[in-house]
Amino acid sequence: MVWESAAPVRAALKISLPESFAGQYVLGVSGVPLTKSDSKGALDRIRQVTTLHCKGKQPLEAQGAQEDTTNGTLYLFGFSREALSLTKDDKDVVFTTHMGKLEFTAKFNPRDMLYHGELAV
Repeated sequence: MVWESAAPVRAALKISLPESFAGQYVLGVSGVPLTKSDSKGALDRIRQVTTLHCKGKQPLEAQGAQEDTTNGTLYLFGFSREALSLTKDDKDVVFTTHMGKLEFTAKFNPRDMLYHGELAV
């Protein structure tokens, strides 16, 4: 899992995220294929069970989801920056998604995500 909207990631890839993710934190999951049948419906069901949570704040459901097949298969999940304001002083930020019977969780420490002294998410 990669924090796709992080400034260093965007700078390294030299491409912008899709415009539909404007104003969102975007996290990407790769290496897990969805079933080929009804992949759009499957992606929406996964979006509904994908959350971003920060200690002391309510979990936030993914606002958007998109499949990117530019370099392999990457699933992008967007979360409203306005609905979940993160700072470098926050504790663990937890991303969770369910794909089929599998649950994927990644913890991020905002203090480890500084770029030029600023939180880069």
